[in-house]
Amino acid sequence: MESSLIVTEKEIQDFLENARDNQEASMKKVEQINELQERMIEDIREQAKRLTPVFRFLKEHKHVFVDEFSGRSHTKGPVLNYDARNNELYFYCIESESFKKITLYDESKPATVINPRMILRVIEYEKIMINLSRHLEYYSRFIQECDETIQNWTNLRRKFAPEFN
Repeated sequence: MESSLIVTEKEIQDFLENARDNQEASMKKVEQINELQERMIEDIREQAKRLTPVFRFLKEHKHVFVDEFSGRSHTKGPVLNYDARNNELYFYCIESESFKKITLYDESKPATVINPRMILRVIEYEKIMINLSRHLEYYSRFIQECDETIQNWTNLRRKFAPEFN
């Protein structure tokens, strides 16, 4: 059943009686959200900083950093997100130890430093943390992919060129 669009005096009185308590409760919830956001920002900073030696090692050995979700890659550091709508790549820059964004439409423009607070507005926390931490598994993933390629190619050779086995 639809409620009436005509507001009664009782509804107004009920609202006003509860308004102060509701306002205080709302402000406490907003404060909790802000505190959680600050903790998440600190988590992201700390995770990136902690993993920087890993990122440096991989970069020195010509590793390309790939976004787990879009497959987009970058050489300057781990990709945090690819925004297909704006053709922008968000990444953690190893050299400056900062978060950056580059527009892929015009790669001649330098990357822009992004405040971690802003990153959380455009990228999900979980996605950031996954894209940072996944590089610890780089070699095990790479070796597994190589093993699969070796097995597939060996099977193909057995099938089509048995005389070479």
